[in-house]
Amino acid sequence: MRKHLILSCVAILLCCLTFTKGYSQTTNLIQLDENIYLHPAKNALEVRISKEELVNMDLDLRPLSQQLSRLFKDDFDAYVFVRNLDGTETNLGGYAVNLNNQVKGIGCPILLDEDFATMTRWRGFIMLTGLRNLFQGPLLHEICHLYGGAPDLGQVNVDAEGNEYPAGSHWGISDIHGFLGGFDASTLSVSDNRYQATCWIAQFFNEDFNGFLMEGLSTWKFPPLELYLMGLAPIREVPDVHIYKGISDTNADLIYKNGTFTANEVITYTQEDLLEKWGERIPNYADSPKEFAFLNVILTDVPLTDEQWEFVQEDIRKQELQGKTGEEWPINFWEATGGRGTIKMSDIDQSLYVSITANESIETESLDIQAADGAIVITTTEAQAVQVYGVTGVCHYNATVSGTATIANLPAGIYIVTAGGETLKVAVR
Repeated sequence: MRKHLILSCVAILLCCLTFTKGYSQTTNLIQLDENIYLHPAKNALEVRISKEELVNMDLDLRPLSQQLSRLFKDDFDAYVFVRNLDGTETNLGGYAVNLNNQVKGIGCPILLDEDFATMTRWRGFIMLTGLRNLFQGPLLHEICHLYGGAPDLGQVNVDAEGNEYPAGSHWGISDIHGFLGGFDASTLSVSDNRYQATCWIAQFFNEDFNGFLMEGLSTWKFPPLELYLMGLAPIREVPDVHIYKGISDTNADLIYKNGTFTANEVITYTQEDLLEKWGERIPNYADSPKEFAFLNVILTDVPLTDEQWEFVQEDIRKQELQGKTGEEWPINFWEATGGRGTIKMSDIDQSLYVSITANESIETESLDIQAADGAIVITTTEAQAVQVYGVTGVCHYNATVSGTATIANLPAGIYIVTAGGETLKVAVR
């Protein structure tokens, strides 16, 4: 039925993969700002923060979001912050923060945060607490929260004593059976006002029924109502929704163990009822984007190792795949939506306000580049067009060099030298 609904959405209990730190980093990152680095695959950022900030689950991510908004155009639906934690620091799987909403008719008010008033596409950010959570964790659950987040239909849950309380941003005791909760309507049996039903996630609870494995959140598929809220299905595909209230004869544990409960009231919402309550969705299904773009931001107190980056890159590849990953679980966004929606995480460099050059090494006998105090000395054995850029893309030198050229009076920092179609990163002291 919905344990991750009875718990707060931010209290997702997951088994996170532990990485062994200590391997060296040879990945040639491109520095964009003082503490922000772009992976050469152009699909993720590494942002270096203190250990205290990394483990602080109350860390305010708005200032960093503002910093990113000054570097990147409004081409993303959300920023996805991923903390480089080993799984022992918190039992929190992730959460979503919706700051902007320009979509009408999804049960969410129109929002435009004053700090992000120019960003009409960007909805907010998602925070994940482990590197593997990009694929094996609650990412899809949190994406759903960004689009309506289970708007209020009067849904309820029950606590450990059996007391009824509002389900908040989850579906509660209902037959929606989605990423945000509810039970499987096809399993429902009724005797007077006594009900029994099961939900997919119940099989993934631990023996104490106070938490579940991440496999539960990585095998689910979006139901029609959640697809509708995200713009991936028309309203005509949404079946009647039933909300159960006046709950008794159960509690937060029993409702998952045997799926039985008594309800004194059942509220039914037809398609017409939902439209009357929320209004028409604007943009409608036909005009809604079917590709969601995300900016991946790895938060870490130390540079990621090559091994860690390999895991991240593989998970991004699987999440972007427009097809099945070949695994029973986890499944990606494409499969969870029935092939209706896709995720884009690559080519983030194309969204930078100031373009940058690549960050690889030059291997040529005709060119020698040396860094001196406040200068770069370039020596060529044949005439070559040479450009020198700062890490934000500002050009400091653009000329044809034959022999030796010294670019002097450079502030300390990282520079990108291009020559013969190749590039080299140089650190000036």
